[in-house]
Amino acid sequence: MLELSAYPSPGQLRVYDIEAISLPIVYNKFGDHAPNGMLYVLKQDSQRIQREARKRFELPVPQPYEEVQPLVIRANVGDTVQINFENKLGRRASIHMQGLSYNVLTSDGTDVGYNPDSTTSRRICYTWQADQEGVSCSPTWRTPAAARTAPTSTACSGPSS
Repeated sequence: MLELSAYPSPGQLRVYDIEAISLPIVYNKFGDHAPNGMLYVLKQDSQRIQREARKRFELPVPQPYEEVQPLVIRANVGDTVQINFENKLGRRASIHMQGLSYNVLTSDGTDVGYNPDSTTSRRICYTWQADQEGVSCSPTWRTPAAARTAPTSTACSGPSS
């Protein structure tokens, strides 16, 4: 029997269209909530999640919507992950990944040091390599304190962008 890490890697390109959105997040059936919550969602689910979450928020006692939860994306060892990220928050944001390899100049999702700013007020493409087995994570929102105007990418042209 092969060990998990010994299985052949398909080395696929996995593309995810992700949006950062703002919506009220209700925590429990008692109506405790964050009126200006922020969430990563797949673009294909964005309108439905926003519509249903707002509908439940407007009830006399706001109720949670089960699809308002952390976003999980998956890849196999050897895959390239391309994130087409669209920011709909009205301020700069990004996705910063830990545990996957990437080009720090284009796909870090931060604005630190002498590296180019890879946060965005609109759209940007991140490319990550799933080069080892395990769980990788993105810490909480990365939004620079100062709202700077910097050039932003508007489209992805492939895994090398």
